[in-house]
Amino acid sequence: MYEIELKAHVYDKAALTEKLNSFAEYRGNVSKYDSYWKQPPLFSLLSAKKSGETGTVIRIRIEKSNTEKNPLRTLVTCKRKQRIAGSGTDSGKSPLEVNEEHEFTVSDAAAFENLIINAGFSPFLTKSKECTQWVYEDILIELCAVDGLGDFLEAEILRKTGSDTDAARIKLEKLFEKCGIPLEQIEPMYYSELLAIKNKKS
Repeated sequence: MYEIELKAHVYDKAALTEKLNSFAEYRGNVSKYDSYWKQPPLFSLLSAKKSGETGTVIRIRIEKSNTEKNPLRTLVTCKRKQRIAGSGTDSGKSPLEVNEEHEFTVSDAAAFENLIINAGFSPFLTKSKECTQWVYEDILIELCAVDGLGDFLEAEILRKTGSDTDAARIKLEKLFEKCGIPLEQIEPMYYSELLAIKNKKS
């Protein structure tokens, strides 16, 4: 499954919440705590440097929700990430995120962490966010307060393939315009990159 997403900075959360409630279907609130784990490349440092390989990254998410029958669950996600600049925005400034995603639940987070530690993985980043969810047509909308980074509007469309990004991009950009979010407020960087920059400064 492919996750096609845009996210933007939000500077008036109350006004945006009111606007979303006027046209989208409210789904509830979700708390998400993510830990990111990486494994060194299987090759030598020299060959890894030549190939540009960075190793596999796994995200473990503990999710508390009032939108699910099971209010507490642990999700394990492996993503292959790609950024694609969209027309209507400056190239390289407001790219679309297209993620090939493989996700499953685990019943025991500690046991799974022990498993991947034994496989050579180690944690390198954590992220926490509080989200309110809506659905509009086939778009999942989340208004998120990301710890240390501020408020963001996230909008994503799920597709079986990652080939039809132009139509999805147009649909997401129109949603942002409907919400009164200028395309200039779209954030081109991943949260992990923003957090890494913040951690270096602190």
